Amino acid sequence: GVVVSSVMPSVTRGKSIVVISAAKASQLNLTVTDVNGRSVMQINTRLTAGTNNVELNLASLQGGVYFVHGEAAGEQLPAFRIVKQ
Repeated sequence: GVVVSSVMPSVTRGKSIVVISAAKASQLNLTVTDVNGRSVMQINTRLTAGTNNVELNLASLQGGVYFVHGEAAGEQLPAFRIVKQ
């Protein structure tokens, strides 16, 4: 499977790193939404087996609370919250 291990930092002025562990190589699709559920960013990248660091660059977004939803290897990942200052 695929597991989101951590998000560092979860409060950011620009960039955060999402640490994801994958049992095998797969495609990762992340969608960043605002508090109203509107998609504000899409990230599509390839995961390798093992630990992956995926950068989220939120510098262009307004300050506020955002939710990151993901899908990889045919499974939905738990959503997590990021605060952009």
